[in-house]
Formats: sequence, structure tokens, C-alpha cells
Amino acid sequence: MVEDAAKIASIYFDAWKVNDFDTMRSLVDDDITFAGPLAQLEGAQDYMEGIKGMSRIKSVKRKFIRQAHSLGPVGPGPPLSKQP
Repeated sequence: MVEDAAKIASIYFDAWKVNDFDTMRSLVDDDITFAGPLAQLEGAQDYMEGIKGMSRIKSVKRKFIRQAHSLGPVGPGPPLSKQP
């Protein structure tokens, strides 16, 4: 049973990494509930909408990081001048 749960969790998170929402949905019970600091969700449809929203945030974050890295290394700024 534990191995089955671990395999299901692995499939679920692998699917999330590539935004395979159909696979994720197939693993979620229709009566799922979620209670977190930002949302309380009931039912698979609300849950999946929340996951899709989080995935969009994750995608924007990755895009920002790639753009920042494409700028190259950032050195220290100019020394702070001492005010008299």
C-alpha cells in the first residue's frame, strides 16, 4: 500500500512538472478538499483550477529566472559615497 501511494505521488508530481493536468486529474478524487493559507477548495474542479493557477505562477517565476540569468553575472555596484 505504501509503495502504491509513493508511486501515485511520484506520477502526480511528475505530471505537475510538465503541466499534464489530465494525468493529475485522473489521480484526484472527486470529493477532494484542500485547506491552505490562501484558499479552501472543495471538489476536483475547484482543486484543479487552483493547481492550474499555481502552475501559471510557477511558469512566470521560471521565465523571470531564465531572463535574469541571460543577462550574465551581475557584479557589485559602485561604492557608496560617504555623505559629509
